[in-house]
Amino acid sequence: MVLANNPYPQVCSEVMTMKCKSLVLAAAATLALGGAGAVAQPFQQMQHTSFETVSPVDSTQPLGWNPFNGARRRTVGDGLLPELTAAHTGSAVIELTPQPFGPSDFIGYSSNSPLDPNDAVSPKNNTGYLFDPPDGEDLQISGWVMIPATEPVVAQRAGLKLEFRRTADDSVYEPFEWFFIDPANPGSMPGLVGVTTPTGPGVHTNGVWLELRATFHQSQFALNGLGQPNWPLPPENPNAKVSALALRFGSPHVAGARGTTFFDDITVTVGSPCLADFNNSGSVTVQDIFDFLSAYFMNDLSADLNNSNSVTVQDIFDFLALYFAGC
Repeated sequence: MVLANNPYPQVCSEVMTMKCKSLVLAAAATLALGGAGAVAQPFQQMQHTSFETVSPVDSTQPLGWNPFNGARRRTVGDGLLPELTAAHTGSAVIELTPQPFGPSDFIGYSSNSPLDPNDAVSPKNNTGYLFDPPDGEDLQISGWVMIPATEPVVAQRAGLKLEFRRTADDSVYEPFEWFFIDPANPGSMPGLVGVTTPTGPGVHTNGVWLELRATFHQSQFALNGLGQPNWPLPPENPNAKVSALALRFGSPHVAGARGTTFFDDITVTVGSPCLADFNNSGSVTVQDIFDFLSAYFMNDLSADLNNSNSVTVQDIFDFLALYFAGC
């Protein structure tokens, strides 16, 4: 959506002056005070998407996320290697690095973990949706990835995954994965840098956080000749759930797998994504305006709402239009 009338056409040029910043912030604050929030989606939402909160039973791990094969939570300036100088947001991320001991060909985190590990019947940190193939609402999974130039990913692919779960026993009904990071194809994603390493070709992001985003259509579920679910024990409404995963997959460490992949801000959205819910809190609030402006002034591409491949003043007015339209 593009807002046709920019109220500050002469002052707010592509180069943001202090005067322009003051005008935009004042306008945003004034508009925000008159705006009303809107709920983004009615389903159970995945929580702790930025990994800031630690588990009450294991302070080394994020709440609501289950690690496997050496994956770990990291914080900025924690003194560990490789050095983490910045998260995408906040101060915590998750790290996936193949280890020289134990299984290392499949590393990651899953949201299929209790929200309250001290409660035996706690719901797990999964997203609810309406299971209705082939025409049910789409789901979007997104996240941010960073690979240091000194730790390129080698001999493994990395990305995001959705695991649709059976209501009857919580097992995986059908999985779908998107490997955005592929050393064999460094041109598969803008921002990846291909390099040659002692154990094979690698890729990194030069320490820059890049966005990952994929859309799942319910027509992708396997159906039989009658258009019915193809696998036994399909998800049951209204309790259908899907897990999100950040993962690496490929050769083990002994076969040359190397490098470090950091992930942050992993979210799952049901239906069309709500761009006005900029901080993915599940509702549209005044805080979204200020979080958007913070990204804007940092020239973060997450603020490029009109997909112009650059962050411009028009993005501010487009965001305000989306904010007042609600979700």
